[in-house]
Amino acid sequence: MSKKVVLQRVMRFLRTPDGPHLEVLRKEFQYLHRSQLREPGRAPRYVSTPVDLYAMQDGWMYFPCGLHERCLHVLSHAGYQPEYSDLRPSKLPSASTSKLTGLRPGQLEVLDAIAAADFGIVDALTGFGKGVVIQKVVEMYPKQKHAIITKSKTVCNQLYQRLKAVFPKAGCWNSDMHKEGNPLVCTSGSLGGLELDKFEVVQLDEVHELLIPTFLEYYPSFSGCKMISYSASPDQRLDNSALAMEAYFGTKIAKVDYQEGVDLGLVVPIEVWKVDWGCTPVDAIRNFKSDVKRMRLGYWGNLARNNAIARVVYEEVPKRVSEKDPQILILVDKIEHALELKKLLPDFEVVYGNMDEESADFFRKAKLLDGDPLTKKQVEEIRKKFTAGTVKRAIATSIWSTGVDFPQLSVIMRADGGASPIKDIQMPGRVCRISSGKEKGILVDFADTFDVWTARRSKNRFQSYEEKQWEILKVDLKQQ
Repeated sequence: MSKKVVLQRVMRFLRTPDGPHLEVLRKEFQYLHRSQLREPGRAPRYVSTPVDLYAMQDGWMYFPCGLHERCLHVLSHAGYQPEYSDLRPSKLPSASTSKLTGLRPGQLEVLDAIAAADFGIVDALTGFGKGVVIQKVVEMYPKQKHAIITKSKTVCNQLYQRLKAVFPKAGCWNSDMHKEGNPLVCTSGSLGGLELDKFEVVQLDEVHELLIPTFLEYYPSFSGCKMISYSASPDQRLDNSALAMEAYFGTKIAKVDYQEGVDLGLVVPIEVWKVDWGCTPVDAIRNFKSDVKRMRLGYWGNLARNNAIARVVYEEVPKRVSEKDPQILILVDKIEHALELKKLLPDFEVVYGNMDEESADFFRKAKLLDGDPLTKKQVEEIRKKFTAGTVKRAIATSIWSTGVDFPQLSVIMRADGGASPIKDIQMPGRVCRISSGKEKGILVDFADTFDVWTARRSKNRFQSYEEKQWEILKVDLKQQ
């Protein structure tokens, strides 16, 4: 016979009293957090640290409410009968999606899932139309107080402008602007000045970026609100924190993957170019302990590789892309690489974040920078022109790797040589947006076989593309 166990919802947490059943929960609510350890004179290495997702207080075990389903399953499997009760003083009214208009295929199903859930993650591909869904959620709860939270200030400002056109009383809260309103769009770094317990519906943008101490310290203050999160890559964090994502933000309540998006007509197909540029294999870069040295030799200052990037722009794109003047975006990790590429691609705009005077002086001495660095205003002007399609070619650092929307973008080139599964999803998503005349989005990446270290990173990227079932076309520069 099953033993009854009390399980209660208390604002953003669940609790259960002390007892023998806690033994199975403790094992289930712990994970090994993976982090990179850097020590002087040694190559970076990874270490694993046990993390408990629970705490004991006054004879009760408390843990984040996203573990609700897991808790019920574990206790039932162990022979216990959970008796659940919700102690929150108030709950949202039922929401209806029947009167929502202006939806694209697949979005109504996602909104139905949101209406039925108290919390959870929407796992939808980049280009799905998240901005529309966020707006419709606000419409579903017209009398409630709303917050939309993002890590990026640029995205915050963009969402505010979008929502203000529909909701005149919308507000924006970040380091640039403190304007109260409903809905309120704010950055995760500006939450300290807000009464978080007053929000009844909270939507979290790019939630995989918010599993950080500076956001989680505010997590209890959101009280008993409905919390819906969005991400195209909730499972791709390198720190082994999938269980923590579930704990704080819930399980997936809806999923729209790339192939579904293509079938529904939400995005265009992606074609990957695997560029073999004839590099001579060596085995030296991986022996350097400095990440900066390896990145500079392998990517930033690698003239042969940078020349290959330029050849693809000026030789391959005109031959293989039917558009007369396709919009091209080259993504890099560091300003140094962007400036190096600018020497070979003089018709490209260069976009980057803040550059301090010490860095500017370094780049001037290296003859990579003339005059003053770009201001925030100049960067924003370039972004607007690129979005409108009046600027056709740009080289950008990570400030444009996520949270931007370029509908006319036809070709995206990964010059970064990255090794992040999240980037493997987020970066290509910039190029699959639907626009007039666009039949497919082109993602250009490079077979960097000149070193064991770079070859491994390249191999992992292309494996990621294959898993998404993107068509891969080989482009051989050696034979030309």
